[in-house]
Amino acid sequence: MTAPDTPQTQAPALPAMADFPFPTALVVTGAPAPDGGVLHESGDVDEIFPFASVTKPIVAWSALVAVDRGLLDLDAPAGAPAPDGATIGHLLSHSSGIAADSDERLASPGTRRIYSNRGIEILGQWLQEATGTPLETWVETTVLEPLGMASVLIPGSPAHSGEGSARDLSLFARELASPRLVSPALAERACAPVLPELDGVLPGYGRQVPTPSGWGWRCVEPSPRTGPGRATVRRPSGTSASPAPSCGWIRSPSARPSSWEPSPSGRFTGRRGPRWATRSWRCRAGAPATATC
Repeated sequence: MTAPDTPQTQAPALPAMADFPFPTALVVTGAPAPDGGVLHESGDVDEIFPFASVTKPIVAWSALVAVDRGLLDLDAPAGAPAPDGATIGHLLSHSSGIAADSDERLASPGTRRIYSNRGIEILGQWLQEATGTPLETWVETTVLEPLGMASVLIPGSPAHSGEGSARDLSLFARELASPRLVSPALAERACAPVLPELDGVLPGYGRQVPTPSGWGWRCVEPSPRTGPGRATVRRPSGTSASPAPSCGWIRSPSARPSSWEPSPSGRFTGRRGPRWATRSWRCRAGAPATATC
């Protein structure tokens, strides 16, 4: 379906999706649709796609539910294997200093933005311990079930194992836009940049100066093209959720057009991504001169 009141900022992109040489699914909700309902759907919005790194903000939101309930303290020490001085909040904002996919310590806490699957996995361990509930069950009962995200599963790593439909991903985007599972004050803090001055290296994009991040997602500045959204959650290979207007967008991770030309940084994503990210930090972010580049 295509609603006649699709926002002008979205209109140019919608026809182009039909020409993409890979499966895609998109759901856009929000004003001016009644009650913030569906503005636009395209592709198979009920097909199950891997969420990959968009798993992270869903788990992060469940962690904030635990914070609201007094079960988790973002200022509590993260402990080993995170660097000394790192807190649970550092893990959520990718500023703990731990490497992308290993226990290697690349920076002191609060000094660099190092996008880290490993940090989110350590967060998941803390969340499970703090709530006394298996992580998958906690996320299901505190986020997925209340939002009606029936297709979504997170059966493994809290950093990347999620899967579900674009329709259900749009429900999570609506929650970000108008929170009801997390207190307004905490939601506002979570969507604001944490240590906004930090530089970072984001796999698929290269170094970004600065690299603003909230508690579980990237932050973007409002603009006439993107609207007044507070934060966006996405991954380079094409899964994203944006709260204004609420949008769930997924493309097949296994399909690329024959003319695909990755960027200099993007060519090191996939299986080589973690190694590339770690090497980039050693070479670009003030690592010792003896580091191997």
